[in-house]
Amino acid sequence: MLVLTLVICSLLSGAAWFIMIPAFSMVSSALPWFLFIVAFIFSVGLSFYNANNDDSTLLFAIPWSITLFIFVFIVVVALISAPIFNSNPYREAITIEQGNFEDEFEELTAGETYALLDLDTAQRLGDRVLGKVPNATWYNVSQEYNLIKYQGKYYRISPLEYRDLFAYFKAKSSGIPGYVIVDVGTKEAKFVQTTDPITVSTSGKFSQNLSRVLRAQFPSYVFDQSFMEIDDDGNPYWVTAVLKANAGLWGARVAQGYVLTNACTRESKYYSIEEEKPEWLDHLYSLDYLMEKAAWHYNLVHGWWNVSHTDVFNTTYSYKRGASSKTGEPAFYGYNTAVSKDGRIKVYTGLTPANNTESNVGFLMIDCVSGEYKYYDIPGAEESSAQSVVEGIIQQMGYESTFPVMVKIAGNPAYLMNLKDKSGLIQRYAIVNYLNYSQAFVGTTFEETLDGYLELIGEKKEEPVIIEEPAEIFEAEGVILEKYQAEVNGTTYFYYVIDDELYKASILINEAQVMFKPGYRVKLSYKTMNGMNVVTQIEKNP
Repeated sequence: MLVLTLVICSLLSGAAWFIMIPAFSMVSSALPWFLFIVAFIFSVGLSFYNANNDDSTLLFAIPWSITLFIFVFIVVVALISAPIFNSNPYREAITIEQGNFEDEFEELTAGETYALLDLDTAQRLGDRVLGKVPNATWYNVSQEYNLIKYQGKYYRISPLEYRDLFAYFKAKSSGIPGYVIVDVGTKEAKFVQTTDPITVSTSGKFSQNLSRVLRAQFPSYVFDQSFMEIDDDGNPYWVTAVLKANAGLWGARVAQGYVLTNACTRESKYYSIEEEKPEWLDHLYSLDYLMEKAAWHYNLVHGWWNVSHTDVFNTTYSYKRGASSKTGEPAFYGYNTAVSKDGRIKVYTGLTPANNTESNVGFLMIDCVSGEYKYYDIPGAEESSAQSVVEGIIQQMGYESTFPVMVKIAGNPAYLMNLKDKSGLIQRYAIVNYLNYSQAFVGTTFEETLDGYLELIGEKKEEPVIIEEPAEIFEAEGVILEKYQAEVNGTTYFYYVIDDELYKASILINEAQVMFKPGYRVKLSYKTMNGMNVVTQIEKNP
């Protein structure tokens, strides 16, 4: 009976290991929790055996003592690693530099497209190409859609994932066939089939699960979230940051390096933060990682105990993250991705006083590869206020605004947003003055919106008047070989083929042209404009 009890406890402990896959390191809080669960399983099992065999041997009291010791250890280490005793290591996990808006933001022009495709729209567009995937019923498109630069253009990329456990068993032999990318400029979504199938993923099970593969390759590493990138040849890689603690054993974790895992071959390579990074890498840190560090910095400015919230600020990402109304409106994302002046992918979020959610004291731009934080000390409108303004302008249409992205227009900061209908299609564009959100313009095209906003704020530049030199007048005569007629902007034009030359003549210069037929000999005057012979005078030549 004792042997059976020990076997059952061992099997349950193995199941706990399989589920938790903790790192072999005390820097991982998962390891002591796993040891606690194992000790608890054996304590319960041996107590059950003891009760049924009336054995009160002290030996069976030892597992409970070990269980209690591990639990006390977890509590103590969690406390000494927590912000309450380590506010400085948490707050100093990042350094925030002062940004220069004038020098570091490029003036937005009508040719810009990177800011015009929001995350939600990319998700909807990507879902529509799932039908092009082989055995599409086995897969879903992940909701990740990170902004990347690939072969000189900007895209949002998202991996395919197994739909469920049953689909995994159906598809595991063939793997995942590829990923989905959405062109930010053209808004075209397409499925990209990889040369070799993806055999390791975050949605995979058992031996195809990325967490298990990484644990087998790096038993002692503590990992952050994983996400997909592609190299210059379109090969998919999983990017996973490796964390170390700066407070106690488990607190104030920051990245010390990262692992790149080829999603098709499973080959992985560790890079330290200081090493030169692959040029194609556009993201090194997860969004939650970047925002968590910003929250530490601004929430712990005067330590953990700060009841009055003196000098405490919240990122827009944190204070309204996931908030949605009861009417079914989409969640308030609290961030957006953008492209900097030098072409790097960055994350934008506002900074709001802890006691006032109606205005921003400034905003943050965070580099997704270097992890560099820059703060722009420019007070202005809080993002949801700007969204409400533009939704109010067209409230009769019921369009919803996306979370804005920060841009520079006429030298000043402004919010750029999409307005979408209930089906998620972009119907309007909007620009709101960050410094004065009562100045807002909504248009049907981006060019119209930018032009209207510039006029609204008094920055509309007059187009220069171009004085053209008068064109030289030529004369000709000949027989009409062919004649055609067309309406252009309400005016009738005749097109004549005379001696193998094409001439264009408005009816306004001679209404008698309606009677001209092929075979008539005519005399005409014309000038050449944009490669076309434009007739200025025409008459029948007897």
